[in-house]
Amino acid sequence: MKIVKRTFLSVVLLILCLSVSSCSINQTKKTYNKQMQLFSDGLLPVANAEDKWGFINKKGHTKIAFAYDDARAFHDGRAIVEQDDEYFLINKKGRKVTSSYDKLKYDEETGLYIYKDDNDKYGLINKNDKKIVDAEYDDIDYFSEGLAIVEKNNIYGFINKKGKMVIDLKYSDAQAFNCGLAPVQSASGKWGYVNQKGKVVVECIYDYANAFENDLASYARKDFTTNEITRFVINSKGKILFEENDKQKLYDLYSGYYSVGNQDTKQITVYNQKNHPILSFDDSYYLELSYINLGIIVTSNEDHFVIYNTSGKMLFDLNDHHELNYKTMNLSFIDFYDQKIYFYVKNEEELNSYYIKGSKLQKLPFLGIVQFAYKKYYVVQNEASLLGVIDNKGKLIIDYDEYEGISISSDGFIIMLIDGKFTIATLKGQVIARDLEYLESPSYSELL
Repeated sequence: MKIVKRTFLSVVLLILCLSVSSCSINQTKKTYNKQMQLFSDGLLPVANAEDKWGFINKKGHTKIAFAYDDARAFHDGRAIVEQDDEYFLINKKGRKVTSSYDKLKYDEETGLYIYKDDNDKYGLINKNDKKIVDAEYDDIDYFSEGLAIVEKNNIYGFINKKGKMVIDLKYSDAQAFNCGLAPVQSASGKWGYVNQKGKVVVECIYDYANAFENDLASYARKDFTTNEITRFVINSKGKILFEENDKQKLYDLYSGYYSVGNQDTKQITVYNQKNHPILSFDDSYYLELSYINLGIIVTSNEDHFVIYNTSGKMLFDLNDHHELNYKTMNLSFIDFYDQKIYFYVKNEEELNSYYIKGSKLQKLPFLGIVQFAYKKYYVVQNEASLLGVIDNKGKLIIDYDEYEGISISSDGFIIMLIDGKFTIATLKGQVIARDLEYLESPSYSELL
């Protein structure tokens, strides 16, 4: 979960699903909801002024004492903690329930834990400290689609959650599975793709390869004489859908859609997962495909700000709304939530936020820039560049102040960062914890 930082010019995007590769839109939205959650199993790991970690509940009460050098979120009644350079699991009563290890990582897909022993070897345990895989590998990656990459002596293969070797250790490098295929590098240094049974679907003859997203991936061949790179688009059956040439270049690929620029016609064409062209426009427009998972395609230039659905049908052209004077204003696309597209207008006369739903434009009933929307609550920046939180009627929930950042979690908490310390409040504005050095939410490991 990210914290909204104070800024006028930046486009602030808190839709975390946009950074998650997925084979289905529903799966992506599910991941987003989980990532925005603050508490897990009713508890939250936080650090105090002495840089010691403990756990608080949703009322801000300390439930597990501040006795640890580090701590991670609870999952199914277990949490990873560090004490005196040793890692182990505790239960919700704070009792140690496993052996100590040099390192522990939680694997969300399987509920297992990747551990490292004092010989720098990796294995797998369950939450009850039962060994699933002995510490025999130089590394074990997180599981993806039922398989995890393992490394031994710089050779890579894949195991399942029972620890069985499914794809033998024989590749010079490998990437995680997505949409049933994984990029692998042969001993020759060339890349291809294998399926979950280890069968080669695309021969290892390419210089670069990317993971699949919604049934599509790109890979490339390089001419080392001319240093020219030719890129391809492929589906999960190994069929080549597009190959670059002198006239056509791959413009972008995102979540099963890709765009191609034609250097002769100066046109950009967007293709869907079935390789059907759905949208064409001249290359004076800037194309933003990263909102595909949310059901929209955004294009813009000096004269137009146009939103399409994923079938290529135009939903909205901001230039049709002359009252906004699009050509003279400072407009920024902010957020997408609950099928509403939020943006703000800033010029000499106004500082207002709007949203679009379908083809309707609606002005929000308060001044300021909406930087994040959650249900009926908004993180808003005023003319003095201060952040606060208001509800949909304009009532202040968190008064404007010099916050370095504010975010709202999906389980109904407001997280504020001021003077380098965290404060947590309810959606009614009641503070439950303040002056926290750090906090750790279930899927949030990099703190400001």
